[in-house]
Formats: sequence, C-alpha cells, structure tokens
Amino acid sequence: MGGRRGFRGDRKPAGSVDAEASALCRRVAELGGPLALAGGADGQLAFAGVPLVGPAGELLGVLAATDTGARAWSEEDLRDLGDLGAACSAQMRLRLRSDEVQRAGEAAGEAASLAEAEADRMETLLSRA
Repeated sequence: MGGRRGFRGDRKPAGSVDAEASALCRRVAELGGPLALAGGADGQLAFAGVPLVGPAGELLGVLAATDTGARAWSEEDLRDLGDLGAACSAQMRLRLRSDEVQRAGEAAGEAASLAEAEADRMETLLSRA
C-alpha cells in the first residue's frame, strides 16, 4: 500500500494530493465507515481509509493509505487496513484509559494528603481540649 509524494509527472503537486487525501479522510469521518477508491488515469488519488473509534464510539481519527496512481485495492488490502485500524483504535482506547487511571490515581493521592492533613489538624485540636 504505497505511493510516492511529490510530483506525478506533470500532474498534481504534493500539496494538492494532501488536500485530496484530507478531503477523503473527512468523507470517511462523515460516513463512519471504510471508503476505498481506485483512483484513475485522470489524476484522481487512489484512497482507502477506515475510521479510528474511541471507547464511546466517537471518532478519534482516520487511518488511510493512498497511491498517486490508479490502484485496485484487493480484499486483502482492505482487510489488512481494517485490522490495522482496529489495532490502532484499541491502542488509542488503551492510552486514553491509562491517562484516566493516572489522573484518578493523582486525584486519590491528593485527597489522601488532604485527609491526612485534616486528621492531623483534628488530632491537634483534640489534644488541646
């Protein structure tokens, strides 16, 4: 699933290829599902993309492959891209969950420190009474 960046002979410069790929990624996001286009001799970008999905089903991004020439994406290509997308989604969900757990741990540590300080204050007050 490759391609090259830069100029395709006398056709589109890299910037317009990037703009086309970005527009196609937005289309995948709108569809909420995979999209595969073979591209063509008329300079249309060959594109295959899948959404990356978060823990609540929200869109995290799009994983895509492009080719600057015509390309017929095989069923195996699309299955592999789908598998990679699923693996990326799972890794991103794991990272998000890990960040949540870390923040919860930090909050629990702060709460424990505050409770300990309050217990020390109460002990001091009771010892004076």
